[in-house]
Amino acid sequence: MRSLPIGFPKVMVSTMAAGNVKDLVGIKDIVMIPAVADIMGLNKISRIILSEAAGAIVRMVKY
Repeated sequence: MRSLPIGFPKVMVSTMAAGNVKDLVGIKDIVMIPAVADIMGLNKISRIILSEAAGAIVRMVKY
């Protein structure tokens, strides 16, 4: 994702988003959404998180 140009929508859902993400993101414009549930499978919580991440991408592309 760091190789994509600035302004290109980049959203990452990760359990690591709750900590120090400086090494992962660097100076790029990457939105990190914390996954409060394990992403191994879909459940009630992970569906909401992934839906919000998809909605963020749609809104970024739209505007």
